[in-house]
Amino acid sequence: MSMFKFLHIADVHLDTTFLCRRPELRDRLREALRRSFEAAVDCAIEEQVNALLIAGDLFDNDRLSWRTERSLVEQCRRLDAAGITTIYVSGNHDPGGNRYRAVAIPWPGRFRYLGAGEPVIVDVAGRDGELAGRVVGAGHASAREGTNLAARFPRADGPAPHVGLLHTMVSGATGHDAHERYAPCSLDDLRKPGYDYWALGHIHVRQQVCDVSNAYYPGNIQGRHARESGTKGGLLVKLQDGLAPQVAFRRFAPVEWENIRLDKLSDVSSLEGLVRILREALEPEEPDGHDDRAGARMLRVMLSGPSALYNRLGRDAIAELEEELLSALQRHEVLDVEIRLDAVTRPVDLSEFRGQPHLLGEVLSLLEAAEQDPEILAGLVPDQLAGLQDSEDGVRLIYARSLLDGLEREAGSRLLKEKR
Repeated sequence: MSMFKFLHIADVHLDTTFLCRRPELRDRLREALRRSFEAAVDCAIEEQVNALLIAGDLFDNDRLSWRTERSLVEQCRRLDAAGITTIYVSGNHDPGGNRYRAVAIPWPGRFRYLGAGEPVIVDVAGRDGELAGRVVGAGHASAREGTNLAARFPRADGPAPHVGLLHTMVSGATGHDAHERYAPCSLDDLRKPGYDYWALGHIHVRQQVCDVSNAYYPGNIQGRHARESGTKGGLLVKLQDGLAPQVAFRRFAPVEWENIRLDKLSDVSSLEGLVRILREALEPEEPDGHDDRAGARMLRVMLSGPSALYNRLGRDAIAELEEELLSALQRHEVLDVEIRLDAVTRPVDLSEFRGQPHLLGEVLSLLEAAEQDPEILAGLVPDQLAGLQDSEDGVRLIYARSLLDGLEREAGSRLLKEKR
């Protein structure tokens, strides 16, 4: 049996409507989605794979721009000319059915679009013309598919490697709680057919669903907002002779989101000083200014903790900081800088409030007593303590004492809060 080699991608979300403030940036990000798919096609051709598998949500909604549709068809024709079979199952953003857009697109001959709810078997030939692998795929028939499609997949039949292709929410997968329960299934549903690999889509976090499973999410191909930070791309997979899948990540995203938290601001007393601190955190460390990170960046900076600038960080000041930083960092391919105030508080000297006859004084006294006296701390700890499963008293007290760290500052910032 020849090796079955394929590229697994999902959640391309072409023509996403970005909510950026600048129209030119929205255009740049939509172009990044098209470029990410083109990079995947380049990889498939260079690696001489047998198939490109697209596990749903190829585009973000049912309305594709003419530019995006033309680019998509051109890339699929490149795959066709290279002798590569493309198999695409619909997802919740691009469901199947005759009234949806994908049905009317002029796909090339080797392209297989699976938009119905029932599983379809596609045999994929190797370079020698012999059977290399068998892909079983099922698409979403509607935008709110609630059926367990995985339960409908037939058992593996024959010696060829079998791959399940599905857009689904697998219970227990990392990030499953951030996604709708479309075509939900369990790991047991994926084990029953006896497939060599499950090419999944829907959850935008790259992962092997379980350390002992052969089910994988590649994550989305290009991040679309700050919650989808880091490197994005697809999975290059090799199946052969009943061995465990050989899975390698390939980066395709030309733009990456990066989140940076700065919380040591207590000594920064001017906006100019804050700009300096921010630039030091955001610019490359190399003396020549070279940035070895591939691609462009979208930056979100979260400021937190006590700051002498507490009363000066209003909306206008933040906007000016963002513009100045963006101008300074554009040579490092930074496309946008967003600054968020995440629990920035005014600096407070708590010593003047200790022992005073008011609420903050009483709270500080109680926290100090709990820190020093185990019996007082034990009286404050509930029977069920969040984050702790062991009910042993000693363990509970150690854990509870760790939660006291930073509570004095938090109490001061909350009880002395004032408007900027």
